[in-house]
Amino acid sequence: MATVVQAEALVKSTATSATKAFTANVTAGNLVVIACYAFKSTTDAFVAGDITKSAGTATIGTVQLDKTQVGVAATVISAAIWSVPVTASGSLTLQVGGFPGTQDWGFVIFELSGVDTSSGRAVSTNGGDGNSNGNVTSGNVTTTGGGFLVGAMADDSGGAVTITEDGAWTNRGEEENGALFCIGAVASRTVTTGTTDDASWTLGAGWGPWVAAAVAYKDASTTPYAFVQQVEADNAAASGGNEVTSIVSPVFGSNRTAGNLLVCHVWITGQGSPPSCTLSGGGSPTWVQEAVVSAGNNAHLYSFYAMNIPGGVNTAFTATFGAGVNFPSIYVAEYSGFKTTGARLAFTGQGQAMPGTTADLVTSGLLGTLAQQPAGIIGFTLNENSDGNPAAGTGFTGQALVWDYGGGAGSMSGRPEHKRVTATTSVAATFTAASGSTGPFKTAAWAFAEAAAAGGGGGSNLLLKLMTMN
Repeated sequence: MATVVQAEALVKSTATSATKAFTANVTAGNLVVIACYAFKSTTDAFVAGDITKSAGTATIGTVQLDKTQVGVAATVISAAIWSVPVTASGSLTLQVGGFPGTQDWGFVIFELSGVDTSSGRAVSTNGGDGNSNGNVTSGNVTTTGGGFLVGAMADDSGGAVTITEDGAWTNRGEEENGALFCIGAVASRTVTTGTTDDASWTLGAGWGPWVAAAVAYKDASTTPYAFVQQVEADNAAASGGNEVTSIVSPVFGSNRTAGNLLVCHVWITGQGSPPSCTLSGGGSPTWVQEAVVSAGNNAHLYSFYAMNIPGGVNTAFTATFGAGVNFPSIYVAEYSGFKTTGARLAFTGQGQAMPGTTADLVTSGLLGTLAQQPAGIIGFTLNENSDGNPAAGTGFTGQALVWDYGGGAGSMSGRPEHKRVTATTSVAATFTAASGSTGPFKTAAWAFAEAAAAGGGGGSNLLLKLMTMN
């Protein structure tokens, strides 16, 4: 559900540009919205490039100019609304401007959670222009479900004019002294169901020609994440002097979906230090490497993920190593329903020598408090000894065993699993070792935020990839 995390006070300026910092850090996966009114030359059109990051540790994505309205009755007045997703959390100061000097303008910045951050986030826009009375309206905007509505207005007044927001809208800032060039205002409202409404204001005596603009942003998808498909391969012949430097997966049965999130684990044994590993295929996503789990058994578990991958016709996945390896294996799975930005909440992993066969004793270790929820816990474990196949932990859905070196119950196999959680409580990916299994085990887990998790973010699919070598 759309939530205004913070809305800063109106900034008024007559300079070519102005800056405003958010009071608190912004959060990855949230959306920043900027609403502006101005008295400006029609030869100086609003553009997406009017919004830039001025300072701070946060990073932002691509700015969209979602709506601009230029007056007809008075062509020097205008209003504009932009939006941009937060791609990494931290402090953030925005600059608005690039305008010619000696103008009168103002803006308000918002941080929103629970809204879509995809390029189609602005589901409805409208604008109005008039010179007939003191009632200002943007015209209606519409949401089919919950969302955030924002409007801005400017009036070509030469004096002080009282501005009153109409209806259920919240006043986010007003300039009622038109002694320089104009007056203006910004207003917003959040809705939880499909809504049609206009941003509107009533002006007191002394008003002039006016314009207004409004945008409706939709809530993030509320569909829970889901497992989609998986593939796997291994190379049992690559051992005893027959080491190889790569392994290639099969191709998925269905095409990749744009927006998927990829996760990869690489497991090797018999080497004191792990060789380098690079991944390719699947539309050339950008992989991020996690910490390597190396405790015990002279083996290493690498972990990677890649958010928001491109869609298209399926291609094989290739893992390439910096040295010859034994028993390389690869596993790839796809999930839907995670955020396209800011999805990764936590990662952890560990090696266990002899955890025992009581339920849930094979574990990744706790992931820590989850900053956003609902979330998906995506786990994987490998029994590094051929003495039994691990089962999914309590509350987890286990996927089919992969690799199955040796075949049957006495094989060395990997088990993927997943579980949806709706609380911030720290959890672990857990598994149960088969009767008689002694391990050792290597286990790792991620927490990924669903599209509608607190903190916002667009919907995505997830592709999980694990690759091992023995």
